[in-house]
Amino acid sequence: INAEYMGHFLSVYFFSLFAMEPNLVWSLYDASGAGSCPKADFVTALRATGQHPTHNNLETILAGAGDPPTKEKFLEQAGKGTGFGPSADDLKNALAAFDSMDTGFLRIMDMEQMVTSLGEPLTPELSEKVKAFMKELPKDDEGRISLGDFQAVLTQEVPQKKPDIEALAKEMGLEL
Repeated sequence: INAEYMGHFLSVYFFSLFAMEPNLVWSLYDASGAGSCPKADFVTALRATGQHPTHNNLETILAGAGDPPTKEKFLEQAGKGTGFGPSADDLKNALAAFDSMDTGFLRIMDMEQMVTSLGEPLTPELSEKVKAFMKELPKDDEGRISLGDFQAVLTQEVPQKKPDIEALAKEMGLEL
């Protein structure tokens, strides 16, 4: 497993942790309320829900989405996911690639390597952010986090809060 692959995998995985609720996403791409949107917007909207299908899988998804793609098909696809994304084993293997001592644990320097593999230069400020992040995680007596514990942190369910659309519209000066 090379560092470039690991960086790509982790960036896709981390993005998917912050996926948006499908109905909210649809409302952003079907502002006119027509119940459909262009295929390019359909693809972007799917990605906003945390899906990252391959090019071939995307062709299959779009073939079943209608022309133009409809809200019904979007919500159906958003609800079932792509079925092609990274698995728990993929994440476990990705994290293990940063376990430089092959101990089953990550040290601060391993976490810094993980962040830099995502394309960020290791500045003193970033190093402090990594250390602050590590303080929030469960650690052993040597200050290391187990791969299993880190995987559990990354895969915990993200609470979803539905926005108050009426309050947002009022704040933006829009009428519903």
